[in-house]
Amino acid sequence: MRLAALLLALPVAVSAQTWSANNEGGGEIVLTLRQTKCKQYGAHLVDGYSYVSNGQMVDFCWAVVDDMIRVVYLHNSSVRVYKPELFSKKTEK
Repeated sequence: MRLAALLLALPVAVSAQTWSANNEGGGEIVLTLRQTKCKQYGAHLVDGYSYVSNGQMVDFCWAVVDDMIRVVYLHNSSVRVYKPELFSKKTEK
């Protein structure tokens, strides 16, 4: 199933699922299906976070917009857009 199609079905998805993509800082961009921090900004927004190799982490809210992953970082309100194909389902260790 394509990631974008699954993400559009968020209300029925399992909350433990996460997807990730490598970032420029040697860490990952992680999409979750939790709505802990972002629900207050809109019912369609979902929590995510990004970290770099030194462990620094930033939280963001994300949604699927026009078949792309749109991310709004909470610390500075910057917006990034990513192709869904960059993300793969994280496996539990």
